[in-house]
Amino acid sequence: MTNSTNNKNIYKDNPPIIKTIGLGGAGSNAIDRMIQFQIDGVDFIAANTDKQALNLSEANTKLLLGKDFTKGHGAGGDPFIGETAAHETLNELSEIIENTDILFITCGMGGGTGTGSAPVVAEIAQDLGVITVAIVTMPFNFEGNHRYSTAIQGVSILQNHCDTLITVPNERLLQIVPHNVTLDVAFRMADDILRQGIQAISEIILKPGLINVDFADVRMLLHKSGGAVIAIGQGRGNSATMDAVRSALHHPLQDISGMNYANGLLVHFTGGHELPMSHIQQAINEIRASIGPSAQVTLGATVEKHLKDKVQIILVATGVGGHVLDHVIDELPSKTNHIQITETTHNQQNLESIDEMQQVFSKYQTVQHNLDTPAFLRRNKIIDKNKTEFK
Repeated sequence: MTNSTNNKNIYKDNPPIIKTIGLGGAGSNAIDRMIQFQIDGVDFIAANTDKQALNLSEANTKLLLGKDFTKGHGAGGDPFIGETAAHETLNELSEIIENTDILFITCGMGGGTGTGSAPVVAEIAQDLGVITVAIVTMPFNFEGNHRYSTAIQGVSILQNHCDTLITVPNERLLQIVPHNVTLDVAFRMADDILRQGIQAISEIILKPGLINVDFADVRMLLHKSGGAVIAIGQGRGNSATMDAVRSALHHPLQDISGMNYANGLLVHFTGGHELPMSHIQQAINEIRASIGPSAQVTLGATVEKHLKDKVQIILVATGVGGHVLDHVIDELPSKTNHIQITETTHNQQNLESIDEMQQVFSKYQTVQHNLDTPAFLRRNKIIDKNKTEFK
């Protein structure tokens, strides 16, 4: 029996504790979407300064941030208020995060609660020795320059307080969806990108496979890795594996060029039947051509019979460093980005998945986004509650 199999048996009896905390309005909406998709093995926490919005969350654990400071009335788009509220709720946050193996932080950058509290939450987790992965969205251009500038400041601070940071530019959604898509559906699509990233990494750890990726592998990949990109691709039929790889490598919502900077790459295949080794080898060769020669590749594969002739691939490239922030700054609203999908079939696949997503979303009532987002904080053995990073 291999060490990987032994580790998997250990994790089956004592599975890693994975938690996701959604901060602010956008973060809470994102975890509601994850709960609706019934992601197994992940505990969900909603944290907000807005008591009314928090009460609408489907999360089992809810935390009102800064109840004395904000009186439950929200942060008003001010990150300083979000940060201060998180400081006030330090003990409660620590109790929730303690004894966690991986903490996902999700929020929308640019507002008050999320932008201000995310770094605080991340630093608490770091002090407790928890692997901390932040997956955050950047604002749509129509939300304005001020919100985008606030988001950039938030990302730059958050990057210093978490192991891995993945940013998702909402604006790119508008370049691949039908022009008549509603605002509500656009925001739910943004939520679903966050859901896909968290679900993908969680299932890689928790689900047994043909080629196991255990928690130790993922921990090593994510620990102090800096910026990261994640891409998901699908294919079907005889060329499903290669189509999935090419779809992921031309992912319209992530800057896959960042893979050139990566020092670690997690590649996970899921197929409806056993995947031919020759197909896996060909796919890995194509992926390696897109990354640096020294990048360490961790491979996993799982069979899900319901996929039938489909193959899905998840790519998580870590260690891209400052490239993530540089890329975010390059996408200021004053610039127009035309994301070209070089393979027509890939574009069609994306549109098909969006149609499927819209059908799924139509089943659920959605809480109106309060466009509020992620956050940060400072924590040592003793915390100076007057010390803030947002001025």
